[in-house]
Amino acid sequence: MPASIAAAQSPVVVGTPSQAGPVDGSDQNSDEFIWTLFTQFVAPATSGKEKPVIFETWASDADTFNTAPKWPDPSEGKKFQTSILELATTPSLHGAAAGASLAKAIDVPCKTPGNAGVGGLPSTGTPKPCVAEETRRNKPQFDYIVENGFNTQKDLAGGLRQTI
Repeated sequence: MPASIAAAQSPVVVGTPSQAGPVDGSDQNSDEFIWTLFTQFVAPATSGKEKPVIFETWASDADTFNTAPKWPDPSEGKKFQTSILELATTPSLHGAAAGASLAKAIDVPCKTPGNAGVGGLPSTGTPKPCVAEETRRNKPQFDYIVENGFNTQKDLAGGLRQTI
């Protein structure tokens, strides 16, 4: 391309890189603020015990999305759910059976991945490798969902009808 054509074009700014700076409502800069939050979330939930850490005690989908949602006790175990990718790519989980399959998809055991090599995941070893999904939400998110009646499909549909 001739130099005269390239020189005639001005640069286009597509985005601005993030920069450290003040955080609204805090006297900390953004780096200090996020690192402080991070250290809070990964601190032990119980004094003197290494595990679980705070974020591991937050509400799971099983705790949140049911007719009687409850904030979990820190000593409760993990509640894994079937991978959304697995649900989307398993033909038997489509159509009429999808609703029942989704309801059973929470609190499933962790299992060896079906095609581990494709994803670069281990398929043997000790402990036995497994893949499952886990979703957690903090107390403000949990409270918002429950207080607004978004914890069941029926309640969510009703709430959305009222706001439209």
